[in-house]
Amino acid sequence: MVLVLLAGPVEALTFTVDSTGDADDANTGDNLCIAVGGGCTLRAAVEQANASAGMDTIKFGIAGGGVHTIQLASALPQILDPVLIDGYQQPGASQNTLPGGDDAKILIELDGSMCVGCTALDVESGGSGSTIRGLAIGRFDTGIFLDFAASCTVEGNFIGTDPTGTIARANANEGIRLDGSIANLIGGNTPAARNVISGNASAGTLGHNAGITVSLSSDTNTIQGNFIGVDSTGAVALPNAGAGVYSVVATHTLIGGTTDSERNVISGNGGSAIQLITSADENMVRGNFLGTDVTGTKAVGNALDGIFVADSVGNMIGGATTGAGNVISANGQRGVALLSGTTGSIVEGNHIGTDLTGAMPLGNVGRGVAVVDSADNRVGGTDPDAGNVIANNGIDGVVVRNINTTTAAGNQILRNSIFANGGLGIALDIDGPDTNDAGDADAGPNGHQNYPVLDSPMFPGGSSASGTLDSTPGRTYRIEVFGNSECDPSLHGEGETFIGAVTTGTTDGSGHVAFVVDFGQTIGATLLTATATDLTTNDT
Repeated sequence: MVLVLLAGPVEALTFTVDSTGDADDANTGDNLCIAVGGGCTLRAAVEQANASAGMDTIKFGIAGGGVHTIQLASALPQILDPVLIDGYQQPGASQNTLPGGDDAKILIELDGSMCVGCTALDVESGGSGSTIRGLAIGRFDTGIFLDFAASCTVEGNFIGTDPTGTIARANANEGIRLDGSIANLIGGNTPAARNVISGNASAGTLGHNAGITVSLSSDTNTIQGNFIGVDSTGAVALPNAGAGVYSVVATHTLIGGTTDSERNVISGNGGSAIQLITSADENMVRGNFLGTDVTGTKAVGNALDGIFVADSVGNMIGGATTGAGNVISANGQRGVALLSGTTGSIVEGNHIGTDLTGAMPLGNVGRGVAVVDSADNRVGGTDPDAGNVIANNGIDGVVVRNINTTTAAGNQILRNSIFANGGLGIALDIDGPDTNDAGDADAGPNGHQNYPVLDSPMFPGGSSASGTLDSTPGRTYRIEVFGNSECDPSLHGEGETFIGAVTTGTTDGSGHVAFVVDFGQTIGATLLTATATDLTTNDT
């Protein structure tokens, strides 16, 4: 007879941390969290969880009221097996209940001030599926590190602050770092899931001095519902020294979402709100407030850009669906910067330089949108909800220019509401209004596309407008016409309100074509402006 023993399901174990000490577990083979010298420390609990296969739970039951600080003298063991670490099970702790703030009561603080170069919680691939919640984590090198981990959740923590979420206790590099990690969730779509990730990094504006760093081929991660660079009220800057979110060689990250509960507030940071560089491809940035408070109506600007993209492909900023647009306002440089070989990016449905309603000016100090040394991007679109509001910015509404290359071409600028900016509505280069040339033979950003000339820019009222375009022979063009409440000082007006568009016939041998734009309704007297987009090259 052969006796076969069948393995049963792995029993999940729960370890209750009842000590603020830092001693190791006395015997990792007994499934009991008893540290050397007695009590169950966090270190001992992690050691036991690693020794026990399957999902275990580490909760807290430290005697006495108030905040309990666990000061680590050396790095905790890496998390090598799935575990739920839940600070909200400490008696008296409670999760956030506010949709527009954070009233979480966090009573477990991890302090790394005596632990040089340490990460507070380092989740390795074997720890995939872990959840970390309900902790204040500060004064480490990195707060939480997901190192080739998958399907983890980080929610309801204060990372880089004290347990009130109002005082910085910086982690020296970043609050959270993801390397080679897949399908993790930072935050979530409920108030209880919100992290405050603020006050991190000791110096610098680039690199890993960020609230969150996503790198090393990380893919399909989600960052939503968080406060990044502001305190727990969502109204006061508590800067990460660099970017709020920094992504390099990482793809398909969703930052935000289309509902209020999925929105991140990424404001007040010492760098840009979001920085996507070097093959940070096909990411989606949707529904966030970048440079405002939690209401979307007051300035809490990031020191640099709202969104900085360089050498990356296919990123979506906003969207034409309800709730997808970001508010990108009050930042110290540009609203959106597409730089250095960025291609295939779409910027649509956003408020760039205004509040959430579009009515209150909150201009970015620099340009609304800058497209530099980059090709085949789109700002706005032909869908009725694709246009951006780009207003009140310190220089041009949109600029397309070359600095180090001659590659800025094929960038479409369509159906936006562009007004009240300090410079031109749309500028091709930074040398002032272009001059139309015969056959549109000149080279430069977007081919220095010639502009259409309206027969009656001082429009007396009616249902259509006519004009002419002299450009490249043998091409067709999309002409867009806009109404404006006032004349631009440059006499090359912006484009405040989209009225109508038409596709022209083919230009003749000299590049000439006449057009009529039917508005589909009668409008009153106004000042008209128009743009032309070459439907062969996509130059606007």
